[in-house]
Amino acid sequence: MNGTLKIMIRTLFILLLSVYAYFVNAQCTFERYYTFYPITSAIFKTIKTSDGGFLTVMGGGFDSIFPGQDMDMLLVKNDSCGNTLWKTHYGYSGEGNDAIDAVEAANGDYLVTGNAGWQQATANIRVARFTKNGQFVWAKLYSGLIDSRVYSIIKRKNKNSYVVGGFMDDSHNGTDMKGYIIEINDNDCRFV
Repeated sequence: MNGTLKIMIRTLFILLLSVYAYFVNAQCTFERYYTFYPITSAIFKTIKTSDGGFLTVMGGGFDSIFPGQDMDMLLVKNDSCGNTLWKTHYGYSGEGNDAIDAVEAANGDYLVTGNAGWQQATANIRVARFTKNGQFVWAKLYSGLIDSRVYSIIKRKNKNSYVVGGFMDDSHNGTDMKGYIIEINDNDCRFV
């Protein structure tokens, strides 16, 4: 075989291998179960990420002396075929937390919104930032007098800020509920 023919065969082999790898990965299907022993968990949202994978956020409670009162924000990062790249959780002992929604920042970090409460007396909106590798960066609470809940977070187009939406209730019986949105900046969660 001459050198040109060897190069053509090698190029064809690489091309065929690349096409095969593309179709194998593009057509993968999967089913996954997530456990954070000893945490029981429920998924609230899955978002597509810029690397072709996805991030799933959920809330979960430790099976402890105070069921439902020791819960964490739970995050799982997967590749495009559902393989777990990392998983992490965030919360404080004796505090009820969950993760309701998430958005990817321009640098690949994730801003995650959820609810945080203590012994069912009050609930607060929590926004937490995690690196693209799942490391906790910071968290901030936003609160009404009695009860605050979050349902979504979106990135503002052409701005380095996010809008968080939910409600606040300043009564004990749900008679003073108001829709609530806040805009926060990209770096440290301060109001814009």
